[in-house]
Amino acid sequence: MEQKKKMRVVYIVGGLPFGGVENMLFNIMTEAKKTDIFEMIAINISGTGKRMSDFDEAGLKVVNISNTIKILKTFRFDTVFELRKVLKELQPDVIHTSHFSGDYFGRLAAIGLNIPVITHIRNIRREKKSFRRMMNKILSVRTDLYISISKMVYEVTQSDHNVTKKNHIVLYNTFDPGSVYRGDLVKEELTGNKGKNILLVGRLVNKHKRIDVAIKALPKIRKEIPEANLIIVGEGPDEEMLTELAESSPCKDNIYFLGYRKDVPQLMYVSDLLIMPSAYEGLPITHLEAMAVGLPAVISENVPSKEFQPSPALICKVDEDDLAKNVVKLLTDDDLYQELSARAKRLATEFTVDKYVIRLKEVYKEVISKRHPV
Repeated sequence: MEQKKKMRVVYIVGGLPFGGVENMLFNIMTEAKKTDIFEMIAINISGTGKRMSDFDEAGLKVVNISNTIKILKTFRFDTVFELRKVLKELQPDVIHTSHFSGDYFGRLAAIGLNIPVITHIRNIRREKKSFRRMMNKILSVRTDLYISISKMVYEVTQSDHNVTKKNHIVLYNTFDPGSVYRGDLVKEELTGNKGKNILLVGRLVNKHKRIDVAIKALPKIRKEIPEANLIIVGEGPDEEMLTELAESSPCKDNIYFLGYRKDVPQLMYVSDLLIMPSAYEGLPITHLEAMAVGLPAVISENVPSKEFQPSPALICKVDEDDLAKNVVKLLTDDDLYQELSARAKRLATEFTVDKYVIRLKEVYKEVISKRHPV
C-alpha cells in the first residue's frame, strides 16, 4: 500500500531570537515531529537568532535564507526572490507566516505560486510606520486565512490588516506541558533569601513590557511586604537604562536581573507571583506556563489573557500605584491566592501543544481545500 504523503507546511519568520513566537514554533515543530501529523519546515529569513541552536539540537528542519538582519529591510527585493526560490524548491502545501518580516516577505514571495498563505497576527500593537500599515493592507489580497491569537488581536487585525475580508479565526497560543517540570531550584539560589519573589519575564524593551513600572512599584510593595523581591528575566536593548533605574531605587538590593534563561518554567516554581505591566501584548506563553504551575499573576489591561474566564489573574492599569496595590492584595490574601492558583491550573489544560497541533492540522486542511477544492 502506498504511504500517504504528509502535509508539508513552511513557517516563515524573520529570525529565531528569544521570544514567545520562537518558543511556540519550537514546541509546535517538536510535537508535529513526534506525532507525524504533518511535516513542518521553518524558514529563517535572516538566519539569525539565539534559539537557532535549540532548533538544530532538536533535529528540527530550518532553512536559512541569509546570515544577517540587513536582509529584512523592506526595500530588499532580493530577499523576496531568494525566498521565492526556496518556496519553489520545498513545494509546501501551506505557507504560514508570522511577524511583520515573515508576513511581508512571505506573502510577496508567494504571489503566483498558488499555495495557500496563513498570516498569523500576534500583537495588539498597531504599526506606526505608514509603509508597513499600507503593505499589511495591500498584502491581505495574498492571505487565505488570518489567525489572531486573541479576541483583542482579532479586532486590530480586522481594522489594520484584513481589508479584503478574508477568513479569520481566533486561535489562542499554546505551551508545552513537558517544559514545566519542577526542577531543583530553590529561592536562595536566586536572591539569597526566602522572601516573596515577584517574577517578570520578557525582552527588555521598555515601551513594550513597561519594566520601569515594576521597578518603581517595588518600594511601594515593600512597604506592605518587606520581604518582596523583583526578579527580571530577559535581555534586550533597554537593559542598561533599566539597570540604571534599578540602581537608583531604594530597593536596589532586592531587584535581580537574571538575563536570558532557558529554565523560565522552573523559575516559576520558586516565585510567588508573575507580573505583566505591559503596554501591549499578544497572548504571552509565559502566562500559560505560569498557569500550568499554578502561579497567579497580576497583568495589565493590555494583556489578552484577561479574556480567560474565570480569570486566573488580577488586572491592573499600566501604573506603578495600581500594580503595587494589586500585587499587595494578591500576596496578602491567601484565600484569593489559592483560588487564582487553582483556576490557573484548570485553565492551562486547554492550551497544551498536543491539542493545538491537532487543531492546527484541521486549519491547514481547511485552507488547502478552499484553494484546491476536490
